[in-house]
Amino acid sequence: MNTNNWTKISPLNYIDVLMHNDLFRGINKEDLTSMLSCLEFKVKKYSKGTPIFTAGEVRKEGFPLGIIADGKIELERNDYWGYHSILQTLTTGQTFAEAAACSGLSVFPISIRASEDTIILFGNYKKMTTTCKNACHHHTQLIQNMIQVLASKNFFLTQKIDHLSRRTTREKIISYLSDIALRKGCVSDNVKNGFSFEIPYNRQQLADFLAVERSALSATLGKLKKDGIISFNKNHFTLYEMDQNSEAHL
Repeated sequence: MNTNNWTKISPLNYIDVLMHNDLFRGINKEDLTSMLSCLEFKVKKYSKGTPIFTAGEVRKEGFPLGIIADGKIELERNDYWGYHSILQTLTTGQTFAEAAACSGLSVFPISIRASEDTIILFGNYKKMTTTCKNACHHHTQLIQNMIQVLASKNFFLTQKIDHLSRRTTREKIISYLSDIALRKGCVSDNVKNGFSFEIPYNRQQLADFLAVERSALSATLGKLKKDGIISFNKNHFTLYEMDQNSEAHL
């Protein structure tokens, strides 16, 4: 991780972002403010396209946990032959690298880059998960929150495996869009009139995420639209009721 972009900006400038982060759920502003120096949070800026961590990067002391103070990042994997896939896109207020930090890895397993100008808060994971001598309540709450965050990330990866296990591009798209709609609060009763939401990917990013060719993705989206199952404009999608006998029904 390049250290040239460390700033002298105080993490306190982003206290409101941290207050909405799941790691600090149930911790009041006063307690969080007092925790920031203890947890050794530092601020770093990245310009669009800049690597944050690179697959194979070595840090004997392990890796810090990151929280996006402002901006957007992509977690990605590139294999030996240059095949590129997006594992996840994260935006302001979300946490990343917690699994690498928790496991004590000395070699980072994937690549992470800023997909727009981004500001990251990096914290010392060991400080987060080791209670102080006072065993204060808010530190105990932080550890409980960390376990929940890791469980949530594991659930997300399980869902992605489910999407990728589908046999066809059509099934992968339907599986993914259905999952996003459900997480946005869609229920069967309101699908008849259409349920609208946005996804965090453009076409190439969605193709990379689902591990399909972009041309096949675009063609399949067009067919689903023609069949009246979806409509879309850029990353804004609307799902409609699907015939139970449709070949896309899962």
